[in-house]
Amino acid sequence: MRNALLIVADLGMIKAYRVENHRQDNPRLVPVHEEFFSQAHKKMSEKISDSSGRHKSPAANSSAPMADKHNLELEVHKRQTKRIAEEITSLLSRDSVEICYFAAAKTVNKQILDQLPNNLQDKIFRNVPLDLTKTERAKLWNFFKVQ
Repeated sequence: MRNALLIVADLGMIKAYRVENHRQDNPRLVPVHEEFFSQAHKKMSEKISDSSGRHKSPAANSSAPMADKHNLELEVHKRQTKRIAEEITSLLSRDSVEICYFAAAKTVNKQILDQLPNNLQDKIFRNVPLDLTKTERAKLWNFFKVQ
């Protein structure tokens, strides 16, 4: 029997399950890891602020924002995908995992996989570009079946 993991992730959480009897139609998924990233669920105003709590423009009478909120959001997104990739690297490196079933939202799937080392990318047996983090464990395997 090959050691297999099923990993589902989004920017706010990662869940990993050990796949027992993965050659059967309906294997047993045993939870082995679950982590929530609270930073992903916070509003930008909760993450940073200037001394008055708002970003103001240099013009005294104008209320247009001066900060590069967009660049900050991209940076937070980049850091979260890196953190998830590091967590997946840790999971795939231990317990002699041979194959991995992976699912992440289409918006972050490729970014996460690109940050994994090549030898671990080769362990990804099936990649599903869907956010399955809130899917019931009993229904998860249906997304990885060969049609």
